[in-house]
Amino acid sequence: MGFVAGQVKYDSGSWDYGDGDTLLVNPQSKCPREIDVLAYHKSLCLALLIECKVLTDIHSKARYRSVHDELSSTDAAGYRFKLNENAKWLRESNFMDLCEGTDIQKVLLTDIPFPVFEDGTSDIILTDISTLKQFICGASFS
Repeated sequence: MGFVAGQVKYDSGSWDYGDGDTLLVNPQSKCPREIDVLAYHKSLCLALLIECKVLTDIHSKARYRSVHDELSSTDAAGYRFKLNENAKWLRESNFMDLCEGTDIQKVLLTDIPFPVFEDGTSDIILTDISTLKQFICGASFS
C-alpha cells in the first residue's frame, strides 16, 4: 500500500483522504489553518505535511526576488511559519495516536522548479511537483 493523502479542513480538522475521512483532534487547540495535503505512508511510518504554492507568474527580476524571499529561510510570506504551526498542531493531535511512530516531514511544494539555496539549518523540504512525483512513483517503498 502507498500513500493516502488529502486535505485537512481548518474548520473541522477533518482529514479527507479519498476513501474516507478521519477527524483529527488536538485537545489543546483548533487546527491553526487549512493543511493543503497530509500524505501518510503506513509501512514507511512517514507523513508528508505539504504546503502548496503556485509560482507561474514570475515574469520579472523583481518578482523573482520577491518569490525567493517568500520561499527562502527569510520567510517573507510566512509559509514556513504556517508549516511549522501546522506540524506542531498535528504532533499534538490524535494523528500521532492513529499513526504511532510516524515521522512528520514538512514540505513546501511549488508548481515549477525554483532554486533556493539554504544554509542547511531548515527542516523543511522545498521542492517542485515533478520532483515529488518522481520520489513517490520512482522510489521503492516495499
